[in-house]
Amino acid sequence: MLFGAKLGDVWGRRRAFVIGSCIYAAGSLITALSPTVGFLFLGWSIIEGLGAVLVIPAIAALVADNYRGRERVTAFAVIGAVSGAAVAAGPLIGGAVTTYSSWRFVFVAEVVIMLLVVLCARVITDSTPRQHIRLDSGSVLLSSAGLVLIVFGMLQSKTWGWVVPLNTPEIGGVPIAPLGVSLTTWCIALGVILITLFIGWQRRLLRDGRPPLMQPDLFAIKTLRSDSLCSERSTP
Repeated sequence: MLFGAKLGDVWGRRRAFVIGSCIYAAGSLITALSPTVGFLFLGWSIIEGLGAVLVIPAIAALVADNYRGRERVTAFAVIGAVSGAAVAAGPLIGGAVTTYSSWRFVFVAEVVIMLLVVLCARVITDSTPRQHIRLDSGSVLLSSAGLVLIVFGMLQSKTWGWVVPLNTPEIGGVPIAPLGVSLTTWCIALGVILITLFIGWQRRLLRDGRPPLMQPDLFAIKTLRSDSLCSERSTP
């Protein structure tokens, strides 16, 4: 997401939105036509994910560009409401289509929707000038690896246990649980270390006069911290 947002600054928000939408549509099409689970994983989890990391930050930036004052507040409120409604209705609609027809039609519908979105994108105003900056590969790797390890550890906690090892993976019959601690703990701890290094690296880039991937001082804003915390708590 951080990398996708920065690409939007470099390419232009509308262009990033269109490219991301096309990538997402391609992933949906691959998923709909997938002959094996491997192709389904490629289309759904990887290609659609790559498209989403361009689309989501571009939407937020474009809303900020196209609206001012109370209209901007209303626009973000509408997006939040629509997103919430989609989260609630999506599984119901997808479940009904899968039950009475085929799950493939769900992804075909995504392709059609994204193509319509791309065709309508020309009416969106992108007033923010593009930034001619060099993206720092170290920042991308640190942030991505750190967040992946934290999320992966949390997802595996039901299988591996949080601290006490459960159903530990084995290599040659030897359980992988360093110091008798679950791999979940090790993944999350390593992810936190990488994110800490990432934040330190962003501060160093700022001191050296180089553009960071993320402004670490943003989290000094109390309103932003409170909003982030509320978003995390409200996530199902």
